[in-house]
Amino acid sequence: MGTNADGEGVGGGVNQKLLAANGRAANARASATAEAMRTGNLPSGEAGTSGNSGNSPATLAGGSSVGVDPAVVAQARNKAFMKEAADNGYLPELLKPKLGEYELTAGSVIPAVMLSGINSDLPGTIVSQTRQTVYATNEPDAVLIPQGSRLIGRYSADVAYGQSRVLAAWDELILPNGSRIALRGMSAADGQGQSGMEDQVNNHFWRTWSSALLVSFLGVAAQQSQPQNQGAFNTPSGSAQASAAAMNSLSDVSSKILQKSLNISPTLQVRPGMTFNVMVKRSIILPTYH
Repeated sequence: MGTNADGEGVGGGVNQKLLAANGRAANARASATAEAMRTGNLPSGEAGTSGNSGNSPATLAGGSSVGVDPAVVAQARNKAFMKEAADNGYLPELLKPKLGEYELTAGSVIPAVMLSGINSDLPGTIVSQTRQTVYATNEPDAVLIPQGSRLIGRYSADVAYGQSRVLAAWDELILPNGSRIALRGMSAADGQGQSGMEDQVNNHFWRTWSSALLVSFLGVAAQQSQPQNQGAFNTPSGSAQASAAAMNSLSDVSSKILQKSLNISPTLQVRPGMTFNVMVKRSIILPTYH
């Protein structure tokens, strides 16, 4: 390592300057974020006051949104994000040379086709295989992953209402010669690079609406079972009162059970044969395939 006029290592001096510059940049970003969260479109009388610190967007950024319009919080976060993105600091990483002779760099895709299916009612393991030969990024003639290589992955069963795409991750690549490499959860995407896999969506329409109608009918029946025209000189009979009490109890229990049917998540299905891409998020060093 060379030294400068002050006798310190050149590499060490560069690293110290980078650390110092990035420290100043981090402080500037923190100040900008705090300022944006403090003053980001708060209602009149709230900005800059300590009495409302519990309901300020800065506090709510951690997850609570009680008493504050979510749109206000989101706008404050957007302002902080843009200020942070506009910061002109130094990256702490220096240029890295390539480690292997042949690499599949981050941002590449591995075209594949599903061999197994997906049903989001339960999580599980999925299997696919590459549908095209994949060549090295730095050497277009070097075959790294031949067509027909096996991919082993998993999919998530955590589906929210209105969701139409299954989140899938691929953990292992097995080459036809038996060699294998861990992919560490590289995600599946469609041909446009959108995360997830989309095929068939079952929103359980009839099941949901039949439950809603049944809840309504039980409520009407319970209302109609109540003794009508009650008064001082018109006391309902014991059988009428017993019938009304039984109907109310049945309506309450049925409503609690059927309410759960109104919160059914959609079932997402991906059939075997669907094509997709594996997004390479970290560079892979592979030898040429033989």
